[in-house]
Amino acid sequence: MADLATSKFALRQHLLHLGFVFGAPREIVTERLNRYLGPEKAKAYADLLADTRLTGNDRGNAVYDFFDDLTSANLLRSLSTVVTLDTCHFVYEKASARFTTGARILELACWTGGFSSFIAEHRPDCAVTEVDRASRMIGICKQLYCAANLTFVQWDYCRKKPATVLPADVLLCSLGTNYDCPREAYATFDSMAVRSTSGYRCEKNEAWRCFKRWRQAAKPGAALFAVLRVVTFPRFVAFIDAAQEAGWKPLLDECTAVECAGNKEYIPFLAFRAERTNVVDEDMALSHFISVMNRTDQLGTVSGPAAMGMYRSLANRQVLAKNETRDNTGVLIVEEVGMCGSLGYLYRHDTFPRVDLTLLSRSLAENLVNRAAPRVAEPAATQ
Repeated sequence: MADLATSKFALRQHLLHLGFVFGAPREIVTERLNRYLGPEKAKAYADLLADTRLTGNDRGNAVYDFFDDLTSANLLRSLSTVVTLDTCHFVYEKASARFTTGARILELACWTGGFSSFIAEHRPDCAVTEVDRASRMIGICKQLYCAANLTFVQWDYCRKKPATVLPADVLLCSLGTNYDCPREAYATFDSMAVRSTSGYRCEKNEAWRCFKRWRQAAKPGAALFAVLRVVTFPRFVAFIDAAQEAGWKPLLDECTAVECAGNKEYIPFLAFRAERTNVVDEDMALSHFISVMNRTDQLGTVSGPAAMGMYRSLANRQVLAKNETRDNTGVLIVEEVGMCGSLGYLYRHDTFPRVDLTLLSRSLAENLVNRAAPRVAEPAATQ
């Protein structure tokens, strides 16, 4: 754990040196940004944010194109500096095992280059390339950084990969890609068949463009580690499906959430490998998304009559294993592990009878079956 803390502190110091602000409330950073911009430019920025004609990607692109120097760009990112630090550090730790000598590392949507320049500084044996659609920022980064193993390329994912972006071993993206799906796209949302909804199709079409371009920038077998604001299941499954169609295999068991303690936010972390794979079952995708958003594979336990009622209401149960044991007083305890749709379950009763039902992720249910005596944490005693 000391190494993790050290690398996070080092990253924080690196960002501080580049002009990021830590420890100041958002209001203070906003005031500092407005003061730096000056009255005219600050008003123009406020008008831009208030422009209701701009939505989705258009709004994001207009905001990022507005900033044309390093100080204002880093002050903008400093409105959520702790999130930047937490997500970048998390990605760094997840990917660091792949930073082997000679590896090519590509950061997607690098903005002012803080994260990639940190990697290049600490891994001089790797070749690091930063890309961003904002040509002004790329130009500034080229002048600012002088590391021999660090290069910058302007790349808008709407266009084909530039020849100067060589296929990478590791691709990283920390909150660098986001867009708004029109709310009306989910007017006919169907929770039983998410892939049939227009909202899902809209999300998938947007995501596919990114994953397709990223695949063009990846060597076969390359890893993609991304922290993205995937806060709904339709967006999650749209990202998974878009990635698969583009030639990425989702590593669902590695999907988790980054804890950003500064604003009490949990942001999904997704992992992929550049290879073809079969389409993920929608219920299996939902099971993993539930685990990511709840940050646990054990989702809750009910006891007594409610447990029996829920167990009897589980339609299409698939029993994976049953186990019978006796406690130290000789009472027979029966455990049943199974799956039902997107969830797993552990149903447990004895001969009193006392009954407990624990809802699980499907992956945890499968793991329990592989153990000699399937168990999870003991449920709370009933009154």
